[in-house]
Amino acid sequence: MNSILEKELSKFLSYFRLNINMVECIHEKELGFSVVSFTIPSSVYKGENKKEFLDAFSYIVKHIINSLSLEEEYLIDINGETCKEIEYIKEITAIASKRVLQFGKPYEFGRLSSFKRMLVHHLTAQIPGVSTVSEGQGIDRRLKMIKE
Repeated sequence: MNSILEKELSKFLSYFRLNINMVECIHEKELGFSVVSFTIPSSVYKGENKKEFLDAFSYIVKHIINSLSLEEEYLIDINGETCKEIEYIKEITAIASKRVLQFGKPYEFGRLSSFKRMLVHHLTAQIPGVSTVSEGQGIDRRLKMIKE
């Protein structure tokens, strides 16, 4: 991890006396960004306010990262959720690309968030013989993988 980023995030965590561990920073070469992972025990956000606390925590961490004007892009992962999403998208992209290459027919993904669509686009760009295209608008936007 970038030592300046690590220092700033450690200052933030200690200043607010948060019992939060910065676990690791994983560089996702194939996706072009790094993931900064945190472990946050449920005792920190006291049950009912979980979503608000996690949203606020993510917002502040993103602000710290942006204020440092680092060259690399970072995603924030709390309690492994973002990493699970990335691994899931890697798996379904690999499966879909094998199907498209083997059968030659397009594969249409179900509803995916814009973040997940972006991940599929990035991953597919590295797989020879297939490409992706987004179709539709808003909630009806779909991602289709096609054989080149």
